[in-house]
Amino acid sequence: MTVAAIVFGAAAVTFGTGLATSLDRAFADISQASSLPVQVRALPPGLTPGGPSPHGGKFQVFMTASQQQAVTAALAAQPGTRHYLPVTGEDLNLPGLADQVSVTAYGGDPSWSGIALISGRWYSSSAAAAEVVVNTLFLTDTGTSVGSTYTLTSDGHRNTVRIVGGVFRPGNDVEMYLSPATLATVDPGAGPQQYAVALQPGTDAQAYANALSAALGNSYHISTNGGDDKNLIAVVTLVAMLTILIMIVAGLGVLNTVALQIRERAHDIGVFKAIGMTPRQTLAMIVCSVGLVGLVAGIVAVPTGIHLHHGVLPSMAHAANSGLPPSLLSVYAPWELVLLGAAGVLIAVAGALGPATWAARTRTAFALRAEWSTGRGLRAPERRQPPDPAPRSLSARGPNLRRDMTSARTPHTALPAALWNSTPPAFRVVTVRRDVSNGISRRCANIMTAPRRIAPTARRYRFGGRARARDDDVRADLYGLRLVQGCE
Repeated sequence: MTVAAIVFGAAAVTFGTGLATSLDRAFADISQASSLPVQVRALPPGLTPGGPSPHGGKFQVFMTASQQQAVTAALAAQPGTRHYLPVTGEDLNLPGLADQVSVTAYGGDPSWSGIALISGRWYSSSAAAAEVVVNTLFLTDTGTSVGSTYTLTSDGHRNTVRIVGGVFRPGNDVEMYLSPATLATVDPGAGPQQYAVALQPGTDAQAYANALSAALGNSYHISTNGGDDKNLIAVVTLVAMLTILIMIVAGLGVLNTVALQIRERAHDIGVFKAIGMTPRQTLAMIVCSVGLVGLVAGIVAVPTGIHLHHGVLPSMAHAANSGLPPSLLSVYAPWELVLLGAAGVLIAVAGALGPATWAARTRTAFALRAEWSTGRGLRAPERRQPPDPAPRSLSARGPNLRRDMTSARTPHTALPAALWNSTPPAFRVVTVRRDVSNGISRRCANIMTAPRRIAPTARRYRFGGRARARDDDVRADLYGLRLVQGCE
Protein backbone atom coordinates (compact mmCIF):
# COMPACT_ATOMS: atom_id res chain seq x y z
CA MET A 1 0.00 0.00 0.00
CA THR A 2 2.87 2.38 0.78
CA VAL A 3 4.53 1.74 -2.57
CA ALA A 4 1.24 2.15 -4.45
CA ALA A 5 0.49 5.47 -2.74
CA ILE A 6 3.96 6.85 -3.48
CA VAL A 7 3.90 5.68 -7.10
CA PHE A 8 0.49 7.28 -7.54
CA GLY A 9 1.64 10.60 -6.13
CA ALA A 10 5.01 10.74 -7.92
CA ALA A 11 3.43 9.75 -11.25
CA ALA A 12 0.93 12.59 -10.83
CA VAL A 13 3.79 15.04 -10.22
CA THR A 14 5.59 13.81 -13.35
CA PHE A 15 2.45 14.04 -15.47
CA GLY A 16 1.47 17.47 -14.11
CA THR A 17 4.93 18.90 -14.70
CA GLY A 18 5.03 17.65 -18.28
CA LEU A 19 1.49 18.83 -19.01
CA ALA A 20 2.19 22.37 -17.75
CA THR A 21 5.37 22.58 -19.85
CA SER A 22 3.60 21.29 -22.96
CA LEU A 23 0.76 23.78 -22.56
CA ASP A 24 3.22 26.64 -22.15
CA ARG A 25 5.07 25.66 -25.33
CA ALA A 26 1.82 25.22 -27.25
CA PHE A 27 0.70 28.69 -26.23
CA ALA A 28 4.03 30.17 -27.32
CA ASP A 29 3.77 28.41 -30.72
CA ILE A 30 0.22 29.62 -31.31
CA SER A 31 0.66 33.21 -30.19
CA GLN A 32 4.18 33.70 -31.70
CA ALA A 33 4.86 35.97 -28.71
CA SER A 34 8.41 34.70 -28.36
CA SER A 35 9.34 34.24 -32.04
CA LEU A 36 7.86 37.41 -33.61
CA PRO A 37 6.92 39.78 -30.77
CA VAL A 38 6.74 43.05 -32.80
CA GLN A 39 4.55 43.85 -35.84
CA VAL A 40 4.81 46.88 -38.15
CA ARG A 41 1.81 47.85 -40.30
CA ALA A 42 1.06 50.77 -42.58
CA LEU A 43 -2.00 52.73 -41.47
CA PRO A 44 -4.87 53.27 -43.88
CA PRO A 45 -5.55 56.90 -44.75
CA GLY A 46 -7.42 58.75 -42.02
CA LEU A 47 -6.31 56.48 -39.14
CA THR A 48 -3.90 57.34 -36.35
CA PRO A 49 -1.71 54.92 -34.36
CA GLY A 50 -4.03 55.20 -31.36
CA GLY A 51 -7.27 54.77 -33.32
CA PRO A 52 -9.29 51.59 -33.90
CA SER A 53 -8.08 49.04 -36.42
CA PRO A 54 -10.36 48.03 -39.29
CA HIS A 55 -11.58 44.47 -39.86
CA GLY A 56 -11.07 43.49 -36.21
CA GLY A 57 -7.36 44.38 -36.20
CA LYS A 58 -6.45 42.73 -39.51
CA PHE A 59 -5.12 45.41 -41.87
CA GLN A 60 -5.98 44.78 -45.52
CA VAL A 61 -3.86 47.68 -46.83
CA PHE A 62 -0.91 46.58 -48.93
CA MET A 63 2.29 48.51 -48.39
CA THR A 64 3.70 50.46 -51.29
CA ALA A 65 7.27 50.03 -52.45
CA SER A 66 8.33 53.23 -50.72
CA GLN A 67 6.70 52.15 -47.45
CA GLN A 68 8.45 48.80 -47.61
CA GLN A 69 11.81 50.52 -48.15
CA ALA A 70 11.18 52.87 -45.21
CA VAL A 71 10.25 50.01 -42.89
CA THR A 72 13.19 47.79 -43.86
CA ALA A 73 15.61 50.71 -43.47
CA ALA A 74 14.23 51.54 -40.00
CA LEU A 75 14.38 47.88 -38.92
CA ALA A 76 17.96 47.52 -40.13
CA ALA A 77 19.01 50.64 -38.22
CA GLN A 78 17.15 49.81 -35.03
CA PRO A 79 19.31 48.17 -32.30
CA GLY A 80 17.96 44.83 -31.13
CA THR A 81 16.62 43.65 -34.50
CA ARG A 82 17.39 39.99 -35.12
CA HIS A 83 15.47 39.38 -38.36
CA TYR A 84 12.11 40.24 -39.89
CA LEU A 85 9.57 38.74 -42.26
CA PRO A 86 7.23 40.51 -44.69
CA VAL A 87 3.79 38.95 -44.18
CA THR A 88 0.86 38.79 -46.58
CA GLY A 89 -2.50 37.48 -45.41
CA GLU A 90 -5.52 36.62 -47.57
CA ASP A 91 -8.82 34.76 -47.16
CA LEU A 92 -9.49 32.61 -50.23
CA ASN A 93 -12.33 30.36 -51.32
CA LEU A 94 -10.74 27.03 -52.21
CA PRO A 95 -12.38 23.96 -53.75
CA GLY A 96 -13.64 21.28 -51.39
CA LEU A 97 -13.96 23.64 -48.43
CA ALA A 98 -17.16 25.33 -47.29
CA ASP A 99 -15.44 28.16 -45.41
CA GLN A 100 -12.74 30.54 -46.49
CA VAL A 101 -9.13 29.52 -45.96
CA SER A 102 -6.70 31.82 -44.17
CA VAL A 103 -3.66 31.97 -46.45
CA THR A 104 -0.40 33.46 -45.13
CA ALA A 105 2.73 34.13 -47.18
CA TYR A 106 6.08 34.77 -45.45
CA GLY A 107 8.60 36.61 -47.61
CA GLY A 108 11.70 35.27 -45.89
CA ASP A 109 12.62 32.03 -44.18
CA PRO A 110 9.28 30.62 -42.95
CA SER A 111 10.98 28.78 -40.08
CA TRP A 112 11.56 32.19 -38.46
CA SER A 113 7.82 32.36 -37.81
CA GLY A 114 8.21 29.99 -34.85
CA ILE A 115 5.28 27.81 -35.93
CA ALA A 116 5.97 24.18 -34.99
CA LEU A 117 5.97 21.51 -37.68
CA ILE A 118 4.07 18.29 -37.03
CA SER A 119 5.41 16.48 -40.08
CA GLY A 120 7.19 17.21 -43.33
CA ARG A 121 9.13 20.44 -43.96
CA TRP A 122 8.61 24.09 -44.74
CA TYR A 123 7.89 25.20 -48.32
CA SER A 124 10.65 26.41 -50.61
CA SER A 125 10.82 30.14 -51.30
CA SER A 126 11.76 29.50 -54.93
CA ALA A 127 9.28 30.79 -57.52
CA ALA A 128 9.52 27.52 -59.43
CA ALA A 129 8.51 25.40 -56.42
CA ALA A 130 4.73 25.45 -55.90
CA GLU A 131 4.63 24.14 -52.32
CA VAL A 132 2.37 24.81 -49.36
CA VAL A 133 2.18 23.90 -45.69
CA VAL A 134 -1.22 23.40 -44.03
CA ASN A 135 -2.68 22.63 -40.61
CA THR A 136 -4.28 19.35 -39.58
CA LEU A 137 -7.85 20.57 -40.09
CA PHE A 138 -7.11 21.32 -43.76
CA LEU A 139 -5.88 17.76 -44.27
CA THR A 140 -8.95 16.38 -42.51
CA ASP A 141 -11.50 18.47 -44.43
CA THR A 142 -9.95 17.93 -47.86
CA GLY A 143 -8.99 14.28 -47.36
CA THR A 144 -5.39 14.98 -48.32
CA SER A 145 -2.10 14.20 -46.60
CA VAL A 146 1.47 15.43 -46.60
CA GLY A 147 2.83 14.71 -50.08
CA SER A 148 -0.52 15.11 -51.84
CA THR A 149 -1.25 17.71 -54.51
CA TYR A 150 -3.99 20.32 -54.30
CA THR A 151 -5.32 22.83 -56.82
CA LEU A 152 -5.63 26.47 -55.76
CA THR A 153 -8.28 28.53 -57.56
CA SER A 154 -9.20 32.19 -57.05
CA ASP A 155 -10.90 34.59 -59.45
CA GLY A 156 -10.14 32.41 -62.45
CA HIS A 157 -6.52 31.74 -61.49
CA ARG A 158 -5.42 28.16 -60.93
CA ASN A 159 -2.25 26.59 -59.60
CA THR A 160 -1.54 23.03 -58.55
CA VAL A 161 0.62 22.89 -55.44
CA ARG A 162 2.15 20.11 -53.37
CA ILE A 163 1.56 19.81 -49.62
CA VAL A 164 5.02 19.38 -48.11
CA GLY A 165 4.31 19.79 -44.40
CA GLY A 166 1.79 20.04 -41.60
CA VAL A 167 1.94 22.70 -38.88
CA PHE A 168 0.58 22.94 -35.37
CA ARG A 169 -2.34 25.37 -35.63
CA PRO A 170 -5.22 23.98 -33.54
CA GLY A 171 -8.74 25.34 -33.65
CA ASN A 172 -11.64 25.50 -36.07
CA ASP A 173 -9.92 27.58 -38.78
CA VAL A 174 -8.40 26.08 -41.91
CA GLU A 175 -4.96 27.61 -42.55
CA MET A 176 -2.38 27.45 -45.33
CA TYR A 177 1.16 28.84 -45.58
CA LEU A 178 3.00 29.42 -48.85
CA SER A 179 5.60 31.65 -50.49
CA PRO A 180 4.70 35.10 -51.92
CA ALA A 181 5.53 33.82 -55.40
CA THR A 182 3.04 30.96 -55.10
CA LEU A 183 0.38 33.30 -53.72
CA ALA A 184 0.91 35.68 -56.67
CA THR A 185 -0.13 32.92 -59.09
CA VAL A 186 -3.69 32.95 -57.70
CA ASP A 187 -3.79 36.56 -56.42
CA PRO A 188 -1.48 38.75 -58.52
CA GLY A 189 -2.34 41.93 -56.61
CA ALA A 190 -1.32 40.67 -53.19
CA GLY A 191 1.58 42.35 -51.41
CA PRO A 192 3.08 42.65 -47.93
CA GLN A 193 0.68 44.01 -45.32
CA GLN A 194 2.95 43.95 -42.30
CA TYR A 195 6.43 43.11 -41.08
CA ALA A 196 6.90 40.66 -38.23
CA VAL A 197 10.09 41.31 -36.29
CA ALA A 198 12.19 38.94 -34.18
CA LEU A 199 14.36 40.53 -31.48
CA GLN A 200 17.78 39.80 -30.08
CA PRO A 201 17.78 37.96 -26.72
CA GLY A 202 17.36 40.34 -23.81
CA THR A 203 15.65 43.08 -25.87
CA ASP A 204 12.49 44.53 -24.33
CA ALA A 205 9.68 44.33 -26.90
CA GLN A 206 7.77 47.39 -25.68
CA ALA A 207 10.85 49.60 -25.52
CA TYR A 208 11.84 48.43 -29.01
CA ALA A 209 8.35 49.20 -30.34
CA ASN A 210 8.41 52.69 -28.84
CA ALA A 211 11.79 53.47 -30.39
CA LEU A 212 10.72 52.10 -33.78
CA SER A 213 7.48 54.09 -33.69
CA ALA A 214 9.43 57.28 -33.06
CA ALA A 215 11.69 56.49 -36.04
CA LEU A 216 8.86 55.71 -38.49
CA GLY A 217 6.37 58.38 -37.48
CA ASN A 218 2.57 58.39 -37.34
CA SER A 219 2.02 56.66 -40.69
CA TYR A 220 2.74 53.24 -39.20
CA HIS A 221 1.23 51.19 -36.43
CA ILE A 222 3.72 49.37 -34.19
CA SER A 223 2.32 46.69 -31.88
CA THR A 224 3.70 44.03 -29.60
CA ASN A 225 2.44 40.49 -29.52
CA GLY A 226 2.34 39.70 -25.84
CA GLY A 227 -0.46 37.18 -26.16
CA ASP A 228 -3.49 36.78 -23.92
CA ASP A 229 -2.12 34.37 -21.35
CA LYS A 230 -5.04 34.52 -18.88
CA ASN A 231 -6.45 31.23 -20.10
CA LEU A 232 -3.02 29.61 -19.94
CA ILE A 233 -2.50 30.82 -16.38
CA ALA A 234 -5.91 29.47 -15.36
CA VAL A 235 -5.25 26.04 -16.89
CA VAL A 236 -1.72 25.73 -15.46
CA THR A 237 -2.99 26.80 -12.03
CA LEU A 238 -5.70 24.15 -12.18
CA VAL A 239 -3.15 21.48 -13.13
CA ALA A 240 -0.86 22.56 -10.28
CA MET A 241 -3.70 22.45 -7.73
CA LEU A 242 -4.79 18.98 -8.82
CA THR A 243 -1.18 17.76 -8.64
CA ILE A 244 -0.77 19.13 -5.12
CA LEU A 245 -4.03 17.50 -4.01
CA ILE A 246 -2.91 14.14 -5.36
CA MET A 247 0.41 14.52 -3.53
CA ILE A 248 -1.46 15.22 -0.29
CA VAL A 249 -3.62 12.14 -0.77
CA ALA A 250 -0.53 10.03 -1.43
CA GLY A 251 1.16 11.45 1.67
CA LEU A 252 -1.88 10.59 3.80
CA GLY A 253 -1.74 7.04 2.49
CA VAL A 254 1.91 6.79 3.55
CA LEU A 255 1.07 8.30 6.95
CA ASN A 256 -1.66 5.72 7.56
CA THR A 257 0.56 2.78 6.64
CA VAL A 258 3.54 3.96 8.65
CA ALA A 259 1.36 4.70 11.68
CA LEU A 260 0.03 1.13 11.63
CA GLN A 261 3.54 -0.30 11.34
CA ILE A 262 4.81 1.81 14.23
CA ARG A 263 1.91 0.77 16.46
CA GLU A 264 2.66 -2.87 15.74
CA ARG A 265 6.35 -2.40 16.52
CA ALA A 266 5.94 -0.07 19.49
CA HIS A 267 7.44 -2.55 21.95
CA ASP A 268 10.43 -3.22 19.71
CA ILE A 269 11.10 0.51 19.45
CA GLY A 270 10.84 0.66 23.23
CA VAL A 271 13.51 -2.05 23.55
CA PHE A 272 15.81 -0.04 21.33
CA LYS A 273 15.20 3.04 23.44
CA ALA A 274 15.91 1.06 26.61
CA ILE A 275 19.36 0.08 25.37
CA GLY A 276 20.30 3.65 24.41
CA MET A 277 18.59 4.74 21.17
CA THR A 278 17.97 8.50 21.20
CA PRO A 279 14.79 10.17 19.84
CA ARG A 280 16.75 11.50 16.86
CA GLN A 281 17.98 8.03 16.03
CA THR A 282 14.43 6.68 16.31
CA LEU A 283 13.19 9.39 13.96
CA ALA A 284 16.01 8.74 11.50
CA MET A 285 15.45 4.96 11.58
CA ILE A 286 11.77 5.24 10.63
CA VAL A 287 12.20 8.00 8.06
CA CYS A 288 15.13 6.25 6.35
CA SER A 289 13.25 2.96 6.14
CA VAL A 290 10.35 4.70 4.39
CA GLY A 291 12.63 6.93 2.32
CA LEU A 292 14.23 3.92 0.65
CA VAL A 293 10.78 2.69 -0.36
CA GLY A 294 10.00 6.19 -1.65
CA LEU A 295 13.15 6.20 -3.79
CA VAL A 296 12.25 2.89 -5.43
CA ALA A 297 8.65 4.03 -5.94
CA GLY A 298 9.85 7.32 -7.44
CA ILE A 299 12.03 5.50 -9.95
CA VAL A 300 9.01 3.43 -10.99
CA ALA A 301 6.69 6.46 -11.06
CA VAL A 302 8.75 8.60 -13.47
CA PRO A 303 8.32 6.36 -16.56
CA THR A 304 4.70 5.80 -15.54
CA GLY A 305 4.03 9.55 -15.52
CA ILE A 306 5.85 10.04 -18.84
CA HIS A 307 3.81 7.26 -20.44
CA LEU A 308 0.62 8.88 -19.15
CA HIS A 309 1.75 12.27 -20.51
CA HIS A 310 2.47 10.79 -23.96
CA GLY A 311 -0.95 9.11 -23.97
CA VAL A 312 -3.10 12.04 -22.82
CA LEU A 313 -1.53 14.88 -24.85
CA PRO A 314 -2.31 13.44 -28.33
CA SER A 315 -5.93 13.01 -27.25
CA MET A 316 -6.07 16.66 -26.19
CA ALA A 317 -4.58 17.74 -29.54
CA HIS A 318 -7.06 15.57 -31.45
CA ALA A 319 -9.93 17.28 -29.60
CA ALA A 320 -8.52 20.63 -30.84
CA ASN A 321 -8.49 19.42 -34.49
CA SER A 322 -4.72 19.16 -34.63
CA GLY A 323 -1.83 16.81 -34.53
CA LEU A 324 1.02 17.10 -32.09
CA PRO A 325 4.58 18.23 -32.87
CA PRO A 326 7.44 16.32 -31.24
CA SER A 327 8.53 19.45 -29.36
CA LEU A 328 5.40 19.26 -27.20
CA LEU A 329 6.10 15.66 -26.18
CA SER A 330 9.84 15.88 -25.49
CA VAL A 331 9.53 18.25 -22.53
CA TYR A 332 11.51 16.39 -19.85
CA ALA A 333 15.14 17.39 -19.36
CA PRO A 334 17.52 14.87 -17.72
CA TRP A 335 17.88 16.99 -14.58
CA GLU A 336 14.07 17.23 -14.35
CA LEU A 337 13.80 13.44 -14.38
CA VAL A 338 16.19 13.26 -11.42
CA LEU A 339 14.11 15.77 -9.46
CA LEU A 340 10.87 14.01 -10.37
CA GLY A 341 12.33 10.72 -9.14
CA ALA A 342 13.10 12.45 -5.84
CA ALA A 343 9.42 13.38 -5.55
CA GLY A 344 8.77 9.83 -4.32
CA VAL A 345 11.26 10.33 -1.50
CA LEU A 346 9.64 13.67 -0.63
CA ILE A 347 6.16 12.14 -0.44
CA ALA A 348 7.41 9.21 1.66
CA VAL A 349 9.33 11.38 4.12
CA ALA A 350 6.49 13.91 4.45
CA GLY A 351 3.98 11.14 5.13
CA ALA A 352 6.19 9.29 7.62
CA LEU A 353 7.37 12.33 9.53
CA GLY A 354 4.28 12.57 11.75
CA PRO A 355 4.23 8.94 12.96
CA ALA A 356 8.02 8.94 13.30
CA THR A 357 7.88 12.04 15.51
CA TRP A 358 5.25 10.37 17.69
CA ALA A 359 7.43 7.28 18.06
CA ALA A 360 10.49 9.38 18.91
CA ARG A 361 8.61 11.26 21.65
CA THR A 362 6.98 8.20 23.19
CA ARG A 363 8.29 7.38 26.65
CA THR A 364 10.40 4.27 26.91
CA ALA A 365 8.35 2.77 29.76
CA PHE A 366 5.09 3.15 27.84
CA ALA A 367 6.62 1.63 24.69
CA LEU A 368 8.06 -1.34 26.62
CA ARG A 369 4.71 -2.10 28.23
CA ALA A 370 2.80 -1.65 24.99
CA GLU A 371 1.17 -4.62 23.33
CA TRP A 372 -0.81 -5.09 20.20
CA SER A 373 -4.28 -6.46 20.70
CA THR A 374 -6.32 -7.26 17.61
CA GLY A 375 -9.32 -4.96 17.40
CA ARG A 376 -8.25 -2.77 20.33
CA GLY A 377 -4.97 -1.29 19.10
CA LEU A 378 -2.12 -0.23 21.32
CA ARG A 379 -2.76 -0.69 25.02
CA ALA A 380 -0.96 -1.32 28.26
CA PRO A 381 -0.93 -5.01 29.18
CA GLU A 382 -2.99 -6.32 32.01
CA ARG A 383 -1.08 -6.83 35.23
CA ARG A 384 -0.49 -10.55 35.74
CA GLN A 385 0.04 -11.96 39.20
CA PRO A 386 3.52 -13.50 39.26
CA PRO A 387 4.02 -16.86 40.95
CA ASP A 388 5.05 -16.72 44.57
CA PRO A 389 8.69 -17.75 44.56
CA ALA A 390 10.52 -19.05 47.54
CA PRO A 391 11.98 -16.12 49.46
CA ARG A 392 15.66 -15.64 48.88
CA SER A 393 18.03 -13.34 50.62
CA LEU A 394 19.04 -10.18 48.77
CA SER A 395 22.64 -9.25 48.17
CA ALA A 396 24.65 -6.95 50.36
CA ARG A 397 23.37 -3.94 48.46
CA GLY A 398 20.20 -3.99 50.57
CA PRO A 399 16.45 -4.24 49.96
CA ASN A 400 16.03 -0.52 49.26
CA LEU A 401 18.05 -0.64 46.03
CA ARG A 402 15.89 0.76 43.19
CA ARG A 403 18.04 0.54 40.08
CA ASP A 404 21.68 -0.10 39.24
CA MET A 405 22.54 1.13 35.71
CA THR A 406 26.29 0.59 36.13
CA SER A 407 25.99 -3.21 36.19
CA ALA A 408 27.58 -5.37 38.88
CA ARG A 409 31.20 -6.33 38.66
CA THR A 410 30.45 -9.83 39.89
CA PRO A 411 28.15 -12.34 38.22
CA HIS A 412 24.50 -12.13 39.20
CA THR A 413 23.25 -15.08 41.15
CA ALA A 414 20.15 -15.55 38.95
CA LEU A 415 22.05 -15.88 35.63
CA PRO A 416 25.04 -17.93 34.47
CA ALA A 417 28.30 -16.22 35.28
CA ALA A 418 29.70 -16.73 31.75
CA LEU A 419 26.65 -15.08 30.17
CA TRP A 420 26.77 -12.14 32.62
CA ASN A 421 30.50 -11.49 32.22
CA SER A 422 30.51 -11.78 28.41
CA THR A 423 27.71 -9.22 27.98
CA PRO A 424 28.82 -5.58 27.46
CA PRO A 425 27.96 -3.31 30.43
CA ALA A 426 25.65 -1.20 28.24
CA PHE A 427 23.42 -4.25 27.75
CA ARG A 428 23.24 -5.21 31.47
CA VAL A 429 20.66 -3.69 33.81
CA VAL A 430 20.08 -4.69 37.45
CA THR A 431 16.68 -3.82 38.92
CA VAL A 432 14.73 -4.51 42.10
CA ARG A 433 11.18 -5.79 41.69
CA ARG A 434 8.74 -5.65 44.59
CA ASP A 435 5.87 -8.10 44.80
CA VAL A 436 2.81 -6.08 45.83
CA SER A 437 1.07 -9.19 47.20
CA ASN A 438 3.57 -10.10 49.90
CA GLY A 439 5.90 -7.09 49.99
CA ILE A 440 9.00 -9.13 49.10
CA SER A 441 11.62 -7.42 46.95
CA ARG A 442 13.64 -9.44 44.45
CA ARG A 443 16.80 -8.44 42.70
CA CYS A 444 16.62 -9.13 38.93
CA ALA A 445 19.13 -9.04 36.11
CA ASN A 446 18.18 -8.09 32.54
CA ILE A 447 20.53 -8.80 29.64
CA MET A 448 20.07 -7.90 25.95
CA THR A 449 21.99 -10.50 23.97
CA ALA A 450 22.12 -12.17 20.56
CA PRO A 451 20.21 -15.44 20.03
CA ARG A 452 23.32 -17.59 20.04
CA ARG A 453 24.17 -16.49 23.61
CA ILE A 454 20.91 -17.57 25.23
CA ALA A 455 21.22 -20.21 27.89
CA PRO A 456 20.07 -23.59 26.54
CA THR A 457 17.70 -24.06 29.48
CA ALA A 458 15.88 -20.76 28.89
CA ARG A 459 12.14 -21.19 28.47
CA ARG A 460 9.85 -19.37 26.04
CA TYR A 461 6.20 -18.54 26.50
CA ARG A 462 4.18 -17.20 23.58
CA PHE A 463 0.78 -15.56 23.74
CA GLY A 464 -1.00 -14.74 20.46
CA GLY A 465 2.11 -15.42 18.39
CA ARG A 466 4.37 -12.94 20.26
CA ALA A 467 6.91 -13.94 22.88
CA ARG A 468 6.34 -12.17 26.20
CA ALA A 469 8.65 -11.94 29.15
CA ARG A 470 8.10 -13.51 32.53
CA ASP A 471 10.57 -14.18 35.30
CA ASP A 472 13.35 -16.41 33.99
CA ASP A 473 11.82 -16.28 30.47
CA VAL A 474 13.16 -15.11 27.13
CA ARG A 475 11.62 -12.35 25.00
CA ALA A 476 12.09 -12.44 21.22
CA ASP A 477 11.78 -9.26 19.16
CA LEU A 478 11.82 -8.40 15.45
CA TYR A 479 15.42 -7.28 15.33
CA GLY A 480 17.24 -10.45 16.33
CA LEU A 481 17.96 -9.47 19.99
CA ARG A 482 16.80 -11.42 23.04
CA LEU A 483 16.03 -10.17 26.55
CA VAL A 484 17.19 -12.67 29.18
CA GLN A 485 15.78 -11.91 32.63
CA GLY A 486 16.53 -13.67 35.88
CA CYS A 487 15.40 -12.90 39.43
CA GLU A 488 16.67 -14.15 42.76
